Amino acid sequence: MIEKNGLWKEQKAAAYLDCSIKTLQGLRCRKKGPKFEKLGKMVRYRVADLEAWIADQNSGERP
Repeated sequence: MIEKNGLWKEQKAAAYLDCSIKTLQGLRCRKKGPKFEKLGKMVRYRVADLEAWIADQNSGERP
């Protein structure tokens, strides 16, 4: 069961998206990735934002 509350570290978000941390960081730097929160130097992700980003990526697929 996936805990949907709170903020996830990069490692957990990357695992959820089935990508590497470097890929997630690259997407973030290019402003192409999921919404994130910056807490000082820490980067955190909300599950709802990850799921919304996934849905947005799938919405552009061709049949």
